[in-house]
Parts: sequence; C-alpha cells; structure tokens
Amino acid sequence: MGAKIINIGEDKRFLLSCLECLASNYEINEVLVEAGAGLSGALLETDLLDELVLYQAPVILGDKAASLFEIPEIKSMADKYSLSLVDIRHIGENIRMIYEFKK
Repeated sequence: MGAKIINIGEDKRFLLSCLECLASNYEINEVLVEAGAGLSGALLETDLLDELVLYQAPVILGDKAASLFEIPEIKSMADKYSLSLVDIRHIGENIRMIYEFKK
C-alpha cells in the first residue's frame, strides 16, 4: 500500500474536503496528526480539532522557540480557544496532557 501526497497550498478550506474524502471513500473517521505550527494552526482555525495531546519536557527554550499554532494574534479574550483537561500523566520525566476543545 502506497502513500498519496497532496499539496493543499494556502487554501485552508481544502482540509475539510480532504477529511470528508477520507471518511466517505476509506471509512476513516479519526485522524491523528503530528504537525508543525502551520498545519496545526490551519486545523485550529478551520475548527477541525477536537482533541489536543501535548507533551511537556522539563526544559526552558525561551521566547524564540517554535509556536504550537501559527494563527493570527488573538487580541480579545472573546476570541480565545478554550480547552478542557481530560487526562494528565507522567511519562518518564515528561508530562502528557490531553485536552478537548470546548465548543
């Protein structure tokens, strides 16, 4: 079985079409995404995330470290994304946190 790579460019609306295609053509209803800030931000902005799994290591990287989400600046608390902590546990020295997005 091979992999199919599709370049979606800058059109974030295309993400929903891709997920709908996976559901209807391949009966795939859940997708695990490990992504950088660009794709993560696009999924967040298009309301395609329902769960967020974060791993925190006991290190400090400073204010120039990569962001989790590449999204426009949130200027008002009314525009924030709210999360609900579902699970937290230690994995070695790291901490894994699982959040659900509040609707």
